[in-house]
Amino acid sequence: MIIPDLLPQNINKVLYLDSDLVVISSLEELYQVNLNDYFLAAQGSRKTGYFNSAA
Repeated sequence: MIIPDLLPQNINKVLYLDSDLVVISSLEELYQVNLNDYFLAAQGSRKTGYFNSAA
């Protein structure tokens, strides 16, 4: 949640992945998802309100 405070103002999107995640194909499609109307996009649980930071 502090990433916006750490990066230069000209950066408009960050793709954050946990260090224990194994990527086996391109992340281009995921990065290209339009998130203009959202502050955060994550995979999570509606029941608990919890989300995994590697989503």
